[in-house]
Amino acid sequence: MSYLNANIPPIYCKVRKEYLYDLDPKYKNESEECVIFGLASIAGRAILFHIMLPNGAVYYRLPISAFFQKRFSRLSSNWDVATASEGRHRREASGLIAAYLQWHLERGLRSLPMVERV
Repeated sequence: MSYLNANIPPIYCKVRKEYLYDLDPKYKNESEECVIFGLASIAGRAILFHIMLPNGAVYYRLPISAFFQKRFSRLSSNWDVATASEGRHRREASGLIAAYLQWHLERGLRSLPMVERV
């Protein structure tokens, strides 16, 4: 089976602690600071993320639902903050998205017919 593994610029956020302990309800409503540093994907499946905690512990392949941030500049239409990011970070993210799309296109993305082409 083909995997896509990539390093990404660090994203500082919080992780829901129950995802670190096999969804144990004992850790519900608790969180921990973390840094997302990479991602992995298998053709036809969701992207999973790699994180590091402040104590140096590394967790691989966590789903996007495990993470949250208190401030979502792009989602709250605060484009001044989003456009103030360095151009190299935007270019790197754009290249990563293009590589991810190309990888899935080469392996037959099942939902490709739903992608609007302009």
